[in-house]
Amino acid sequence: MLYAGPEGAGARPGPACYGLGGVRATTTDAQLALGRLRAGSYANGTLTLDRGLAEAAISRDVADPLGLSDKESANAIIRLVEQNIRHSVEKVSLERGLDPARFILVGAGGAGALHVAEVARRLGMKEAFVPRLAGVFCALGMCNADVRHDLLQSMGTLLKTEANAKMRAGFEDLEREATSMLIADGFDPDLMRFEKKVDLRYAGQQWPITLSTNSLDVDYLRQRFDEQHEKLYGSSQPGANIEIVNLRISATGLLPSLRISDQATPQRALAPIANRRPAVAGDGSGHVIDMPVLDGRELRAGHFFHGPAIIEEVTTTILIGPGDEVLVDNHGNYRIFIDNTRAGVSHV
Repeated sequence: MLYAGPEGAGARPGPACYGLGGVRATTTDAQLALGRLRAGSYANGTLTLDRGLAEAAISRDVADPLGLSDKESANAIIRLVEQNIRHSVEKVSLERGLDPARFILVGAGGAGALHVAEVARRLGMKEAFVPRLAGVFCALGMCNADVRHDLLQSMGTLLKTEANAKMRAGFEDLEREATSMLIADGFDPDLMRFEKKVDLRYAGQQWPITLSTNSLDVDYLRQRFDEQHEKLYGSSQPGANIEIVNLRISATGLLPSLRISDQATPQRALAPIANRRPAVAGDGSGHVIDMPVLDGRELRAGHFFHGPAIIEEVTTTILIGPGDEVLVDNHGNYRIFIDNTRAGVSHV
């Protein structure tokens, strides 16, 4: 059987196609073998993707043992990985009582944009979103995120009227400690924000539910907990004993907001095709087509295109599936509307 992960190749030795000593087939090798990644030099010549090395690794590790062609094997790798991603999204959505179809899936990281449209499609979502700086998204966030401290105090008492004073005193202790930490970080009081949270569970249960709250009213907390338990687990126990497990406080020191350029809303214009290359479309069929390739450096707000297509950005590569429409928004980011091709406008 075919398995993906959980271990990764890392940056060194990296995928087989890097030519740095890695020999096992990876997701990157599969995307290169499918034509979705461009073979050749990247990052000003510091990295080269060798398609021959990728295909050799796939042939040895997957194709030969399973009796498949290299293309079938590469396609199988990607389909399996995207199924794993889908399950991960379901774990943080469906298992928390949230329908992923009501949300927009964000594809960040250097490789996320190659999978985001197809995963969104499998989840029943109508839109995916790729930041222009997807490949450095985490670094961008780290450099511009507010400073936050999370503190916790154990309680272990029942949610009854007499516990109100204990909760209030506990939160006051946590806020004093958090304030001292933010002062040490250099924040003035007017740049501090505090969020109170309570971990609650029915007495005798193992796992608590965390509620964010501005009120410590016992009846209010009981109602909120019963409602959330019903939403997550399909049941509740009105009138049952509820235990306060922990008090939490999230203390945030506010930094200046990141300034994002916003272009005036332009007229829609068909994005120019930079070139084409044989590649497998992102619908799981395995069919090789003459894929349109767009150069992200040439795309401006208002540019749109209907898939299948590939967008080569500075820090990532974006795969647009058949029937999907991509639109560059006012901030230069990519909105992908799933299954949104209008009759007669496919650009293949």
